[in-house]
Amino acid sequence: MAEDTANATPAARRSRTNTIPRRRYTVWAAIYFVAFVALPILGVSLLLDLALAVIFRHFGLGCFGFWCWLA
Repeated sequence: MAEDTANATPAARRSRTNTIPRRRYTVWAAIYFVAFVALPILGVSLLLDLALAVIFRHFGLGCFGFWCWLA
């Protein structure tokens, strides 16, 4: 078994009968990452930001950003 993997090329491994290609990032992986990870995080962040803006405006506080607290 160790002999099969020792003679394999760096781009592939050998199974008993098949050559298994190495994992690689594809365009579809990037699309799935954006659709199922990046966009949901951005969406939740946007909703929280809008909710904080409405709450702070409702109570008469003009600024709610990080840089406003430093000023």
